[in-house]
Amino acid sequence: MNERFEFVYVTYIKTTPEALWQALTHAEFSESYWFGLRVEVGSKVGDRFETRNQDGTVWDEGEVLVYDRPSRLSYSFEPSGEPPSRVDFLLEPFGEVVRLTLTHRFTERTKTFDEIGIGWPPILSGLKSLLEANSTLGTVPLPIEGPRHDISGRERIFVTYIKAPAERIWQALTDGEFTKQYMFGRRAESDLKPGSKFNYWFDDGHGLDVTGDILEIDAPHRLVMTWQVVSAEEFRNLPPSRVTYEIDSFVDFCRLTVVEQVPDEIPEKYLEGGKKGWPVILSGLKSLLETGQPLPAIDMKG
Repeated sequence: MNERFEFVYVTYIKTTPEALWQALTHAEFSESYWFGLRVEVGSKVGDRFETRNQDGTVWDEGEVLVYDRPSRLSYSFEPSGEPPSRVDFLLEPFGEVVRLTLTHRFTERTKTFDEIGIGWPPILSGLKSLLEANSTLGTVPLPIEGPRHDISGRERIFVTYIKAPAERIWQALTDGEFTKQYMFGRRAESDLKPGSKFNYWFDDGHGLDVTGDILEIDAPHRLVMTWQVVSAEEFRNLPPSRVTYEIDSFVDFCRLTVVEQVPDEIPEKYLEGGKKGWPVILSGLKSLLETGQPLPAIDMKG
C-alpha cells in the first residue's frame, strides 16, 4: 500500500461562509492570523496565490486550482526547492457554525510536510479567534516547538491555540459546569488525584457516559487518563483508550494538545467517533473561553 502524505485539520467557527471566505482570501485579514503575512489569492482558476512579508518579500506561492465561492478553495503550494503540494479548504455550514476542513496533500515526504503539522494549527486557531472574538492570538513564536497535529492512525493528536491562561483552560477541562457547555452535555467529575476516577456524566440525568482512571496529573499543565465508554453496551467490553491533555503557555495564549491513543484491539469502525468528536469539543472549548459563549449545537451526523 502506498504511503499517504496528507495533513488534515478540522475546526468549527461561529461565522458565515462568506465571512470565512473573505478571511481566507483577503490580505487585510490574513495579517492578523497568518504570522503577520499578507495572503493574496486570485479570484479565478489560474490566478496566483502568494504570501508576502510586510516588506513585500514573497514567502510562498502557487496557483489557484479551484475557486468555488464560498464553499471550496484550492491552490498549489510551491516552496522553493520542493515539489508542489496542494491545499484544499472546504467550508460547510451547520446553522450558525461553519465547519472548515483543511487538507494539505503532498506527493512525497518533504521538509514542508514534516513541519506543516506545527504551522497550520496556530494559523487556523488565529483565524477562529479573529472571526469569533475579533481578537488575535498575539505573537506566535517561530519555529514553534511541540507536538504535531495528526489525526491519522491509532495515536491521534489534536491541537488548538486558545487566548486564555493555563489555569482557565485547566478549569474548563476539569470542571463539570464548563464541560457540559462544550462536550455534548457531559459533566466532568473527579477529585483530580492520581489513581482517582475521572467520569463524564450525561447532564440530562441519563447516567454515566465515560469513565477512566487518572494516570498522571500536573495541574495546570498535564492530565493523563484512561478512557472507557460505558453508556453503550457495544463499547463496554472494549479495552480502554488513553487520553492526554497538555497545556503549554506562551506570552499571550496557550496551546492545548489532546492525544488519543487507541488500542489495536478496538475495531476501525469505532475510531470515527473520536476523529469527528474532538474537533467539535476543542472548537467549543476555545469559543467558550474566548467569547464567553459556547458554540451552537452541531449535528454530528453531518
